[in-house]
Amino acid sequence: VTPGGSAVVAILDTGVDVTHPDLAGSTVPGISVLDGLDDLQSMDGADGLDGMSADGGSDPNGHGTAMAGIVAARTDNGVDIAGVGFAGVRVMPVTVLDADGIGYDSDIIEGITYATDHGADVILMAFSSPGFSEELQAAIDYAWAHGVVVVAAAGNGASSVPAYPAGGVRVIGVGATTQANALAPSSNFGLGTFIVAPGVGIATTALGGGTGSVTGTS
Repeated sequence: VTPGGSAVVAILDTGVDVTHPDLAGSTVPGISVLDGLDDLQSMDGADGLDGMSADGGSDPNGHGTAMAGIVAARTDNGVDIAGVGFAGVRVMPVTVLDADGIGYDSDIIEGITYATDHGADVILMAFSSPGFSEELQAAIDYAWAHGVVVVAAAGNGASSVPAYPAGGVRVIGVGATTQANALAPSSNFGLGTFIVAPGVGIATTALGGGTGSVTGTS
């Protein structure tokens, strides 16, 4: 039975390769907010290449495209993999990390606000930082007040010390498990981790078509 519901998941990341065959029909227009990297705090997300588009529909890195595939790669299309969202889920690419996977609070805040104001039901932030930001928490509160579910990676430091935004209020922090259903060795845990999910050797969409494998709390 095909589920009848629908949802838009805003992926705040390095962008999404919307030309990937397994993401066809699974995206909605987004944005790149990388027009000013002027905040003090950097955030680590992924490793990179070059290039960006104004609508978030390209990915110079691959990290955002991998996240999009896990969420919403099409099902029953005979191509590559199936996203965990199955049917009715689409992704909104919101580029807040640069080609090296680095972002700043100002851009992430702008991305959260954009996603909230443009119909996102869920915001996914698959990155982490050791520092808490009151301004970023305020943006998360804004999303929550508008009915948006906020999800973030717990972090890959094998630590019980909360990373952010996962460790913030009103954020579902996600850790990683192995194929044996044990906590992944690199996964953070503790107060910043609300739930854990498979996160080792996960097949997902890769830049330019086809699949790759990713590991981590992202």
